[in-house]
Amino acid sequence: MIAWVTLVLLAMAQISVWGNACYLLLAVGVVAGVAWVLAQRRSTAPVFDLAMLKRPYATTACGASYLFGAVDAAFVLLVSYYTQTPSEVGYGSGTDALGTSLLMLPFALTMFISGKAAERMVQQGRPGVVLAAGAALCGLGLVWLAFAHDHTWQYLVGSALVGLGSRAGYSGSFAIPQLVVDEDQAGMAAGIPATVMMIGAAFGTAVTTIVLSLAFIPEIPGVSEPHLYTWGYLVAAVFPVGILAATSVSSARHPGAFKALMAQA
Repeated sequence: MIAWVTLVLLAMAQISVWGNACYLLLAVGVVAGVAWVLAQRRSTAPVFDLAMLKRPYATTACGASYLFGAVDAAFVLLVSYYTQTPSEVGYGSGTDALGTSLLMLPFALTMFISGKAAERMVQQGRPGVVLAAGAALCGLGLVWLAFAHDHTWQYLVGSALVGLGSRAGYSGSFAIPQLVVDEDQAGMAAGIPATVMMIGAAFGTAVTTIVLSLAFIPEIPGVSEPHLYTWGYLVAAVFPVGILAATSVSSARHPGAFKALMAQA
């Protein structure tokens, strides 16, 4: 799994440097990934029991964990790059790492607010509400930052929204699979969302790097054009849209099934 995931992410991250060779790496990685999934399905002792993903909302929760990981990685990268760009180039704040971390402090603080509430809602049988609310808050924060990222207070608002939404999403994504499986599968139910979350974070970083590499200021090689940050946030906002879509499909396909299955587990 590590091998094919590495190939896919490496191809995405280096596409602006290695050119066409990256498409070959990407193809090899995708084929290897398909082969790994097929091998897992046939194995008598799989790393992840993929049959577990057939439980109501289990696949949606894992997919949401992946996309929330992508959201957070994209958000951190965009904020760090923009704020630490010297203002002499025409944009940026020229802050150091400490200054950037203070701008993202609401991101960490709001995570304490939504986590417990999200877990309670999942236990009450409302997983779709948790995932949708978390995705909506993340999307709102990213769209806000797409058009408002020049001043300190704008980052405080945006980071608070993203933190509030992503923590709710993580709490829901981790709680959902564990509530619908047998006790002996609880560890695996926690392991799948955690693994795909880390892969999602790497994916979000790779996508954001591609966007910021599309055009550089001619006089300053390696420094992205300022409008690419707007596009970076908007591209990152597509990830929460994916969560909303997946949640809507699960809610339509399995009305009431999650609460019933949770009662049996």
